[in-house]
Amino acid sequence: MPRIVSSSTSLRVLVTGSSGFLGRAITAELRQESARRNLPIHLRLFDQRHPSIPVAPTDEIISGNILDKSALSAATKGVDAVIHSAAMIGWGPIGPPALQLVNVEGTRNVVDACVEQGVSVLAYTSSIDVIREAFVPVFNFDGASVAYPAQPCTPYGATKREGEQLILAADGTKSQSKSSGSLRTFALRCTPIYGEADPLMIPPLLRILRNKQRYLRLGTPEAVAQYGYVGNLAHGHAHSVLSAAMGDITLDKVGGKPFMIVDGPPRYYYDVVEPIVQDLGYMIPEDRLPNAVAWGIAKATDLAIMAVNVVKEYNPALVLTQAALDHMVVPRTYDGSALEREFGWKRKYTYDEARKRTVEWFKANPQVWQ
Repeated sequence: MPRIVSSSTSLRVLVTGSSGFLGRAITAELRQESARRNLPIHLRLFDQRHPSIPVAPTDEIISGNILDKSALSAATKGVDAVIHSAAMIGWGPIGPPALQLVNVEGTRNVVDACVEQGVSVLAYTSSIDVIREAFVPVFNFDGASVAYPAQPCTPYGATKREGEQLILAADGTKSQSKSSGSLRTFALRCTPIYGEADPLMIPPLLRILRNKQRYLRLGTPEAVAQYGYVGNLAHGHAHSVLSAAMGDITLDKVGGKPFMIVDGPPRYYYDVVEPIVQDLGYMIPEDRLPNAVAWGIAKATDLAIMAVNVVKEYNPALVLTQAALDHMVVPRTYDGSALEREFGWKRKYTYDEARKRTVEWFKANPQVWQ
């Protein structure tokens, strides 16, 4: 396939949410993957916060919000490809208004800016929550399926699904700023993520163990799922976007479609995190909270959140909601072969490499969990 971006100077890529957990890793993998391909790259890093990773001299740091249409339009001007990774995450039973604004209206703004400015490729960071049905186990589910469940698992899943549908529907939209050419889009669905700079899976567990608080395991070893290392999920983004922008793939086969990034076999949650925790000097107790008791606590938590929301907006993080528990006790496995087949992607890091990199990062950054 021919290149669909300009061949002069360097490839210009905009990353929204570039200071987030995944966004930072995407930025790093874009640099490494472009260097491997001997492809000069110019990155625009778009976020409300400044990135906490080293930037290259050619990088542009743009402070902005995806709800600001004029800022997005300016940021996408002259860009060849966009990775839209900015999002708001929520695990509660009630979605605050900002969830809809950021994940749906913000995504709509990104699409509009890409069409207005003649961007060639738009990749969307999606989630398994767009196809996850609450309390329903699935095995080897086609990660590229657009058979959405009738009832989204959470308000977050509902907004990410709307965002994904906006992205996929925009595939083939004619550019408003070019006499020829159109926007090609695809979505990359991510599994629960761990790794260096992880804010959710590992630090809360480390704090509990460090403070010698009571901890009971959740779920059983049969409750396996796919957990993705942040470096592999980020590399999946970088590889896919560069392959699309450089014409290495058949765009008609991937345009307007979702793809699951699966970087390894299904694992029990503690088989993923326990070796990392042990390398950091802690042991997870063997005692287990029975599922029935856990579900009772999670239901009570959801009811409490809904009651508080009658009076004021309340969207707590890191509490045992039904949605959070569902991730840990309901087995779900996915087939990610479509990404490998159509984009030629293969995982970059083994689990042992991911574990080593994660442990080294947490040792070097104790302030995030101590």
